Amino acid sequence: MTMQNHVPLKPKTGSGPGTGTGWKLAYSINAMIEYETLTGKEFQSVQDYFEEVQGGKLNPSVLRRLVWCGLMTHHDGITEREAGAVIDACGINASVAAVGSAVSLAFAGPEDGSAGKPQAEKADPPARAKAEPVSTGKS
Repeated sequence: MTMQNHVPLKPKTGSGPGTGTGWKLAYSINAMIEYETLTGKEFQSVQDYFEEVQGGKLNPSVLRRLVWCGLMTHHDGITEREAGAVIDACGINASVAAVGSAVSLAFAGPEDGSAGKPQAEKADPPARAKAEPVSTGKS
């Protein structure tokens, strides 16, 4: 069983360039780096944006950039203006919710309570080599 790596973003009935099909929003490592490159901010600053949105302050340019970067993984070549058209087609509230879900999905871990926490791989320490006599062929 494979985990879904994206969040579907569906247009409102009868609107938008993707009418009936929708889009896939995902924050791959490349999407996160693209966001950082475009904004000059760490991807973790997205959390601050969501706190502002919850406080009633929506910054449309940040939302469009987040949607654009999230669409890049599954919609190669999409432009930032097209991402704005996706938001128009789906609605601002649905777009904000999809971005939040996709960001959470990007940091989800196994169902062992590690979601959102970086996990270092646990490796067994290397086995110590046993010193064995080396035969030189002389007796």
